[in-house]
Amino acid sequence: MATVIADREHLHIELSTGEKWAALRRTDVAIPWADVVSVETVAEPFRLVHGLRAPGLAVPWRRKIGTWRSAGRKVFAATRAGLPGIRIVLNGNNFSEILVSLANSDEIATLVASNLADPPSDRPVERLVTIRSAGVALAGTALLPAAGRPIRAAAVIVTGSGPLDRNGSDRRAPIDVSRQLAVSLLERGVATLRYDKRGVGASHGDYLRTGFYDNIADTAAAVRTLAQPPECAGVPLIVIGHSEGAMIATAVAADPASELSGVVLLAGPATTGEQTLQWQAARIAPTLPKPVRLILRAFRTDPAKRQRAFINKIRLTTQDTQRMGGARINAKWFRELLDFDPVPLLAAIHVPVLAITGGKDLQVDPADLDVIAATVPGQVRTQRPENLTHILRLDPAEPTLGAYRKLIKQPVDPAVLQSISGWIVELAEVGGATGGPTVN
Repeated sequence: MATVIADREHLHIELSTGEKWAALRRTDVAIPWADVVSVETVAEPFRLVHGLRAPGLAVPWRRKIGTWRSAGRKVFAATRAGLPGIRIVLNGNNFSEILVSLANSDEIATLVASNLADPPSDRPVERLVTIRSAGVALAGTALLPAAGRPIRAAAVIVTGSGPLDRNGSDRRAPIDVSRQLAVSLLERGVATLRYDKRGVGASHGDYLRTGFYDNIADTAAAVRTLAQPPECAGVPLIVIGHSEGAMIATAVAADPASELSGVVLLAGPATTGEQTLQWQAARIAPTLPKPVRLILRAFRTDPAKRQRAFINKIRLTTQDTQRMGGARINAKWFRELLDFDPVPLLAAIHVPVLAITGGKDLQVDPADLDVIAATVPGQVRTQRPENLTHILRLDPAEPTLGAYRKLIKQPVDPAVLQSISGWIVELAEVGGATGGPTVN
């Protein structure tokens, strides 16, 4: 197994003879300290290695060693399945990341962190944060204004459904909503915290065994964590949720103990999970490619009926996970989502609400904005951009799920980002928090 050793000038990843052979390397990996940006412990580095081996060796479900490339990412890995380790982020180096499995990952991460140079004072502060929730350690990133700049507000960003990381992406769909939100808010002096879901990225836990209410508890823990640093003390706390994250944000904001100052709901439904899934099936079916619709018609397959059959099967399950259609799914999450009703929770929110759903959303009914406006007893602002899709990109064409592949290559709609940051800054000014603490 690889070992990590530090000297005054370099961080060394020392490889065994077998690892050098597998990675097609003659030497160990030596990284100048100036290239090291950050280090964090990772529950299982093995699962973060993806892309093309170039060169490298993979033993299916057991080991990944060598260089792995994907879009905008070049990783050196020395990992074993089931073992903890570290992730080292680099800048100006041949590699963008180093992933290593280590039995003493906490000790090595501390060693590496102690050798890192302080970032320039004029740069934003990016901190790796551990969120403790029900005994599970979640990995996140706090992004704060540069030292000396005031913090107007602080926001926790909650991703949509699926095994999404702190950026709101997974390996097949780099949606990147959370990261782009964080960067946009930083420009207006808003600190943010975003995190990997359980069992995703660097977080511990098991994604497939995590329920919907576990996700709510994790967001509440993230809010408490963001409020702890001294620089965020006294500033307005906001939760921003996208899709499933909007449902979670609704539940957290309805809790009077949350001490939130506002909530942003992006593509947030105002119907039960079951009703939302049924609406999705009926809405998506007519947008499927014509050949697919012809095949469905030939086999007398109705997407809405198939969705109903799936829901009925889920309701009969009792385990956290269930194998359906040849794949394991998080049955606990589905069961809890089906009966989740946001309306009573919306009625319990007494802080300002910003709700945005696109007119071309295929997964949440834009008409739910009217229900949100009529249900929340306090201040509500709703927006329904005509060409906005569920993934917060604009699409002037007829909306289809197939278009997502093209749309995610575009940035999140700048007007949406401006609406969110402007609303939060306005909220902070009304609350008298324009001169909040500064980062030291």
